[in-house]
Amino acid sequence: MEIFPKNRNETKDQNQIESLNPIISKQSEVINRQTETENSQERDNLINSKRDEILDMLDDRKNNIENEEEIKEGIDFVFEQNSELEKIGTKEQYSKYLDTIFPDSKVTDIVYHGTVNNFDEFNLNYFNSNSGSRDRKDPAFYFTSKSIVAKDFLFKKNGKILSSLLNIKNPEIIDGKHKNLIGKRGVTTFVDIPGFIKNGKDGMVINDVLDIDPKAGLKRVIDGIGNEEYYSNIYATFGNNQSFILGSKQDLENFKKFLENNKDS
Repeated sequence: MEIFPKNRNETKDQNQIESLNPIISKQSEVINRQTETENSQERDNLINSKRDEILDMLDDRKNNIENEEEIKEGIDFVFEQNSELEKIGTKEQYSKYLDTIFPDSKVTDIVYHGTVNNFDEFNLNYFNSNSGSRDRKDPAFYFTSKSIVAKDFLFKKNGKILSSLLNIKNPEIIDGKHKNLIGKRGVTTFVDIPGFIKNGKDGMVINDVLDIDPKAGLKRVIDGIGNEEYYSNIYATFGNNQSFILGSKQDLENFKKFLENNKDS
């Protein structure tokens, strides 16, 4: 809920001030008791001073709320996973920088890919070897809207979750209808990726599904079924240069350049 709209008009400002009148009146009564021997001008000055203090306090609160809204969801996790980012700039600055990556993409949220392999880009030339992609017949890279879901695809201690931005301009959007896609070929049996590619689609979005790899263990699978925390949106890209890994060497360099080019903003 937005407490203080970003574009308040004069009427809303006046209404806000008027809403403070009960508080100011109480403050006035206290001041009147304390200044019975003072003249009216001194009392007015004190009342106006208290009014200004309250308005300053509300302005500070509004600014804090606006700053929180400017931070893209998922950035806290990215900073936790990549300590170098904090040495370069703030989360607010990083959020603005991320808006410059794939500005025309239909998918604007940070997404996650769990893998046990080491690579710094999603490249179809290394399909099913370095990428951790599932099916050589249906070439696609898979991501989820929740880091907790990506974690299920880590089966070794050295596994990692890659936070990424995607460049999908013409996605095939599918209503998952709360389906259970558990299994190595769960997604690929549910959709026709070659058909989507033939029709000019560059990616896919499946809303509201449960996707857990059985390798995560029987208990994990049982715990996940029916647990809303593990239902997420699944994304897939069908080509190269459609994914940008956050916290990568390239990302750190680009973030530095962004700050250098926007010193006065």
